[in-house]
Amino acid sequence: MRAWSAGASGIAAAVALLLASGGAAAQPASPEVTNALEAARTASPVPLSLDREQAEWREYGDQTPEGTTARIDELTERAARDRAGWALRTTPALLADGCVPIALSDCHTVSGGYVARRDGPTLYWQLQRGVTETQGIGGGFVLLELEADGTTLRPVAWDYAGYIYGQPEWAGDEGEGGVVHVAVPGVHGGTGAHNADVVFRLTDDADRPLRQIDNFSWRDDLDARLPRGLEVWKGVNFAYEALMAETSLWRSNDANCCPTGGEAFLDFEIRDDRLALTGLQANDALTAMAERVPADVFAWAQRRMTCDHWAGEEGYDAERAARIDAALSQARCDAVEADGQALRRAHADDEAVLDILARAGAM
Repeated sequence: MRAWSAGASGIAAAVALLLASGGAAAQPASPEVTNALEAARTASPVPLSLDREQAEWREYGDQTPEGTTARIDELTERAARDRAGWALRTTPALLADGCVPIALSDCHTVSGGYVARRDGPTLYWQLQRGVTETQGIGGGFVLLELEADGTTLRPVAWDYAGYIYGQPEWAGDEGEGGVVHVAVPGVHGGTGAHNADVVFRLTDDADRPLRQIDNFSWRDDLDARLPRGLEVWKGVNFAYEALMAETSLWRSNDANCCPTGGEAFLDFEIRDDRLALTGLQANDALTAMAERVPADVFAWAQRRMTCDHWAGEEGYDAERAARIDAALSQARCDAVEADGQALRRAHADDEAVLDILARAGAM
């Protein structure tokens, strides 16, 4: 049994109508891009994400006439897709029968269910996997609410920018005036595992009950709050109910896979439809080590990390090879093993220091 149906106008009619109104204006001129973007924003349940995408296109995208035309077509198709999405209908019993068909081809449902507050709102959800023409294999989510008849579900928000999404959760406590937020955690593809999370505020708008809030600009504040020499290179792990997150910390010479800078714990508030970073506690691995161990052991551990890093680098040209040799020489890497053994002898009566030396590679 098919788990969805189109509204009165039907999907095909909605798509055809929007394409007819916007597709003819696909000329490589700035006003045409602006018009296509505005049409896409009006139809989109995630207009702030669309704004970010458009800003990225303006900075890095193909600005040739052909590239501009392609972008206009993409925005027009997005508007048609989302306009059609608002017209879809299903029921709670049918959510498991198949995808609410908004964006993915070869789509299958991963999971579905509902989130509810005591004496508060209930939202149904469906997580999807499939294929998009622009991104290839990826994921998506759809949030739905019951209509007045108590049996029909209608989509009220969705997104397909991430590689995979997780179960929606309420974000924080109800604020002043009973404001309620719901978050959908997500991850982009690639080794960075950057956040594709989306956060919404529940509104009294019967047509658009979920308003996307800004849950990404807080990253602009993060670097200034971190201790010098430490960075966050990947996505962070949110606990939205508590409005907290945790992340590993990288030093500048770390490999992407292997952060050595410790970890940080982040606190947030939601202010004026924006997730704001309000607190940061960094547990700096090097600082913690410096506080626990003798200076000579700490200095040796730094040398050992430097040697391990540069010994694994490839000298793919003369300049790179010279840089590697200089770093290995400056850290006296030819003597690092012998110096580590000497430290073990010097601190033979301190079990804690011996444990640190062993973890740092002194054999």
